[in-house]
Amino acid sequence: MAELYRQIIMDHYHQPRRQGKLKKPSQTFHGANPLCGDTLVIEVKTDRAGVITDVAWRGEGCVVSQAAASWWCDSLVGKKLTAVQKLNPTVYLKRLNAGPLSAGRIRCAVLPLATIKGDAL
Repeated sequence: MAELYRQIIMDHYHQPRRQGKLKKPSQTFHGANPLCGDTLVIEVKTDRAGVITDVAWRGEGCVVSQAAASWWCDSLVGKKLTAVQKLNPTVYLKRLNAGPLSAGRIRCAVLPLATIKGDAL
């Protein structure tokens, strides 16, 4: 299981999905992990019903935070922004299937969720 986790993380890190900027995003979210210096910007486009129709991200940081941003943003299209923002970090981590992470790495993995929720780490 740990090897599969490493493969998924490295795949998203080396071939990030949805990395970049959107033209005319509906909302832009900024996040950072001050303990390790990771930064993240997530832009979303939503329709009138609040459903995410497009998403992009950009940032700098460790392998875990950047791969998690790629994975997370790639899964957001078609979901209601309000539902995404209500997601519990424990559920998020279970969906990420990140395996055992140290406390510091959990903060890196949760950065994309915290960013879109507007939560400080």
